[in-house]
Amino acid sequence: MRWIAGAVLAISALLTAGPSFAYPQINTISSVMVSASPLLFKTTFTVQLVGYEPSGYDGFRVSTGTGPTVTLSACEAPAPWSCHIATSPLPTGRAYFIPPFDYQWPWPGVATFSITSDQAAPCVEIRFQNGLLSKTPRTNTDFVIVDCLVVDAPLASQSSTWGALKVVYR
Repeated sequence: MRWIAGAVLAISALLTAGPSFAYPQINTISSVMVSASPLLFKTTFTVQLVGYEPSGYDGFRVSTGTGPTVTLSACEAPAPWSCHIATSPLPTGRAYFIPPFDYQWPWPGVATFSITSDQAAPCVEIRFQNGLLSKTPRTNTDFVIVDCLVVDAPLASQSSTWGALKVVYR
């Protein structure tokens, strides 16, 4: 009789399980010139996590990606998040977006962030940092997106098939 209860429990766990990992969806919603001298643009984007990540992400960082070097000068994050620009060791800076220590996982809903840079469509690397230090084997399980933040353009957030894209964008 116990094996029947165990089997029912295992089957129900499999049927209710979500995706095995979370990945971020990023949407660039605006790019506005905020200064003509020096030339600065404020690029605003949203982040939404899709799926399930058991250990969660400890925040994310934005740094220069492929293409022209991006100089970051400011960042904004929604409350209760914080952000700061670090200029060392890179002179171009990195923007760090950090949720509060007691922030519940998963991050709820869609959050809006912005960076101020010297480009209207900055090409950046966005690294979602997985803070689980006791990983065995020790692997880098950060989720990384390297793309340009162009308004209303899709960002590569995960590999997909043509059929899956067709379902999403019909």
